[in-house]
Amino acid sequence: MGRYRIYRMDTATWPVERLVFLVAGIFVTAAAALTILVDPRFVWASCLFGGMLVIFATTGFCPMAILIHRLKRVVRKQ
Repeated sequence: MGRYRIYRMDTATWPVERLVFLVAGIFVTAAAALTILVDPRFVWASCLFGGMLVIFATTGFCPMAILIHRLKRVVRKQ
């Protein structure tokens, strides 16, 4: 493979960051489908989700990550 290797995340577990990307992907796909099928103004939802991903990448703050982290703690207690 040479000196350049492709980064591949471990898929054996579901860390918070991986769940954030899963949820964001579902939301963006749903917003794109709604934009095509229902109303073009749903494109703003895709812009919101993309903007939150940029904020998460630059600042580390993500409301979805906070929610997922809290939900994982609740599920573990049961």
